Order: sequence, then structure tokens, then C-alpha cells
Amino acid sequence: MRMLRIANYANKLTKDKNFNYKRENGFTLIELLVVIGIFIIIAVVSTPIYSNWQITVQAKDITTEIIQSLRLAKTRSQAGLNNSSHGVYFEVNEGSGDAFTIYQGSSYAGRNISYDQKTNLSGALVLTTTLAGNEVNFSKGLGEPTATGTVMIVHSTTDEIATVTINSLGVIDAN
Repeated sequence: MRMLRIANYANKLTKDKNFNYKRENGFTLIELLVVIGIFIIIAVVSTPIYSNWQITVQAKDITTEIIQSLRLAKTRSQAGLNNSSHGVYFEVNEGSGDAFTIYQGSSYAGRNISYDQKTNLSGALVLTTTLAGNEVNFSKGLGEPTATGTVMIVHSTTDEIATVTINSLGVIDAN
């Protein structure tokens, strides 16, 4: 019994331009289905791995961005940029997107709005802080923080937590 080949029929004889006979070979339908099945299995297995990896990267990226923002505010305060202190305010909203803002001034309420640099978090990330007033301001010249504590970034689907700590010396670290 002959197997049906995708490229016309198996072992079909053809002539080339010199009138020599050659055999054309193709793939059987079974071979093609096996290869497609293997690709489907690989796709199904890799999808959960990719989504978990994406969630981890998303939490790490925002943690790094928060650390950089805190260090930037501290450096600007130490340098006395625009003869002012600088800080970071963490906007924690119930049910809607959280955000954080680098600001210039002695407090978030008394800031110069034209220097704000606001960063919104994706809907899957939630901020919580132990900082008084959800903000930390660094003193002009010395860079000492007005508040110490932690900022936690929680991924709402996996409950993965990343923590940023600010101590009394102004050292900013991730756990």
C-alpha cells in the first residue's frame, strides 16, 4: 500500500532539462502531523513559564525604578539642586492604579509642581508603605531622610512581594 505524500505522490518520476529521470520525495501526512504536534506541545508547556517570568520581571523593574527614584531625590538634595530639598511621594490608591512622584520642595504638599516626575504602576502592581504620609523627603545638603521605613510592591495575581527599605542614614536597599 502506498502512502500519500504532500508533494504530489511519493517517488514521482520527473525529467530534468537533460532528459534524466529523477525521483521527487515529500513528507507523509503522518510526519507532518507529528511535527505540528511537537510544536503545539512546546507552546502549551512554555506559556505558563513565560507568564511567570514576565510577572517576576515586571515586579523587579518597578522595584529598580523606585530605588533609582529615591537615590535620585537624595542626590539632588545633597547637591542642593535649585537650592531645594527633594523627595518621593508614593500615591497609594484603593482599587485604582498606584504611582510615585519625584518632587522638588520640602514636602509633597509644598512642592514645585513643574519639577514633578510621576511614574504610574501597571494595574497588576500594588504599592504599600510604612512611611509617614507615604513620602520621604531628603534634607538639602546632607540628604538625610525625613522618614524611614519600607515600600512594598505586591503583584496582585501571584502575591509576589518586593521590598525597598530606607534607613535613618538614607541608605536605600532592596530585599
